[in-house]
Formats: sequence, structure tokens, C-alpha cells
Amino acid sequence: MKRLLSALLVLVMVLCLASCGKKFIDVPVKYPEGKVVILMPTKEHYPEDYVVVNKLAEENKDIVVVMEYEDTRHLETGDPDILVAARKAAEVEDVKAVIFARAGYFTYNAAKAIKSKNPDIVIAAIEPEDDISKLNEVVDLTVAADRQLYAKDIISAAKSQKAEYFVFFAEDRYVKNNFLYMNYGTYLKNACEEKGIKYVEKTVKDSLYEDITVADSSLKEAIKEIYDSGEVKGENVVFYSLNPDRQINIINAVNEKGLIYIAPAFPTAYSGVADAYSIDTPDSVKDVDGFIKGVKAIFTLDNADKGRLSMYTYSLASRIQRGTLYAVYDIIVGDSEYTTNQEIAVVRLNNTDPDKRFIAQNLPGEEKSVVCYASGFEKLK
Repeated sequence: MKRLLSALLVLVMVLCLASCGKKFIDVPVKYPEGKVVILMPTKEHYPEDYVVVNKLAEENKDIVVVMEYEDTRHLETGDPDILVAARKAAEVEDVKAVIFARAGYFTYNAAKAIKSKNPDIVIAAIEPEDDISKLNEVVDLTVAADRQLYAKDIISAAKSQKAEYFVFFAEDRYVKNNFLYMNYGTYLKNACEEKGIKYVEKTVKDSLYEDITVADSSLKEAIKEIYDSGEVKGENVVFYSLNPDRQINIINAVNEKGLIYIAPAFPTAYSGVADAYSIDTPDSVKDVDGFIKGVKAIFTLDNADKGRLSMYTYSLASRIQRGTLYAVYDIIVGDSEYTTNQEIAVVRLNNTDPDKRFIAQNLPGEEKSVVCYASGFEKLK
């Protein structure tokens, strides 16, 4: 009965958020005894998450321990770095939980290794690239961005820039080999059809597996091909990529041709613009407004770039990392009125910051999974 009542409470809360606007509930953070280890890939792979995670560690220095590792994806021999780091995390004195800040390839194996050493360790995986159903067999919580809402928001931003074509430069890492993104191209295509925009998807070589010059050449060849073949015409064209390493090249191409750049909301909303215009990335939700103002000031001073730009106006990485950490705290402490980790995470994520745009909800069919998103793009140029 308690489980049913708590589930109904979460459902009512989510429905209220969706229909009447969000009512912020001030849920005090419950700090646990013991250590929480956050496993984080190096900054070059996920710069925004990296900054946020290290800020959380500084704020929670008596509890949080950050362990960095290389985001190994192409493995020929030996163990992936994430597995090595997971084994070390399980051996940290008085460790109560391990959070995979970016749950890339081999997270399932890494989580199994942790549980084999100590089955009582709470494990949370953020943005898992392994099959979620399989991963949920060994972890206690998975949290990810809602790709369908994400796609609709991006295409709405493209339409506001008068886009006629939307070109998605896709890499296998983000499409074919990533469980969360397998349907992403379909979501984008459907959203384009709803808005009357032609959708074009071009496969390009991945800068993670190929030499950077080879990857850059692949992008240039793809751009030339879509124009030479007549797949796209004119300047009302969006160039879009999910790859953090690809953003600055996309921005440069857009500025050269006078096209449209829509910054991805996740996994890297700001690093491309930050690199292109030498401005620091925001490390929290409240810092985004200052970042946007800084970019606008640069555009006011420098009108040489011809491209149009729309930026995501919410630090989703910050919200997800912080909310997941606090949810893990709640799970460790164990005195929540909600009975499942999914319910605990939905409530905690929705109430980490008082922002009406953000909503977290259950992932249908998965009892340990939560998806979340905050809509909002702004036309900067």
C-alpha cells in the first residue's frame, strides 16, 4: 500500500508540473555518512560535466571523491579504463555509492565489478550508452536526458531561424552504437516533418577513433557533397552535431557560409561557442545568463561572422549531475517517504533548483530509470 501511495504521489506531482507550471518544493539535502565516488571521464571528452562534477566535489569535500579516467571506446587489449577506475572506487574506504557521471561503453562491466566487491554499494549511471534494461540489472538508478523532447526543442529553434534544411552530421558513437541515441535521428526527422523542414543525415568519421585531420576532412567532404548533390540549397540550412570535438568546426563552417548553428542541449551545450569565442563555459544553471550575455556582447563588437546562432539557455548537465548526487544521498540515508529509487530521483531532480522549465519523469518500462529535460533556446544572432 505504501508503495502504491508513493507512486501515486509522484504521478500527481509530475502531472501538476506538466499542466499548471512547476511549484518548487524546498527539499533539504540529506548528507550521508561515508563516501560517494564520482567516476568522471577527462575534461576533453565532457567539459561541462567535468566542471560541474569538480565543483560538486569542492562543495561536498567531506563526502565526494572524484576519480578521472580516459573514456576508452576502441579497446584491443587489456581492460577499459572505466573498469579499472570502478575497481579502485569499490576499494575506497567507507564508500557508500559510486556515480558514473558519464556512463559510456563498458559501464555494465564496471558496475558488475563494483557489486562483486560490495553488493551494498549504491550505483547510479548518468547518460548510459549501454542497453538500459541490461544495465538496470546491476545498477540502482539511471538518469538521462529525454531525447524526444530534446529533438522537438531543437527543431523549434531551427524553425525560428527560418531553417529550410536541417543537416545532422551523425557518428556511429552517437547513433548506431549508443542505446540512448538509437532513435534520435527518427525523433529529429519527425520533428522536421512537423515543422516543414527537410531533414538530411550524413555519416561522418568520428574524431575519437580517427586522426583529427581525417575526421575534419570527412566533415568538409560531407558539407561539399550535400551542396554539390543539391540535397541542400541556399543559406537557410542548419548544421548540427552531437560531438563535443566537432562544435568549433561546425561553427566555423556556418560562419563561412552564413548558415545556422543550433548548439546541442546535451552532451555539450556551450563548449563549442566557448572555444570559438574564447569565453568560459558556465558551471551551473545560474551562470548561463551571464554566459549568454557575454556571447551577445562579442557579437555586438564583431559583426564579421555571417552565421546565425541559437543557444540552449539551461545548464542541463549541471542540473542532472547535482540532482543525481542528491538523489543518491537520499538513497543512502534511506528515510525517504518514497519507496523506490526512481521515485526518490524524480522528486529530487524536480526540486534541486526552482526552474519551471525543467521536468524529470519515469522512463516507461524501466523501474530504475528517470529521463529529464528543460526546454529553451534563445536566438543570439
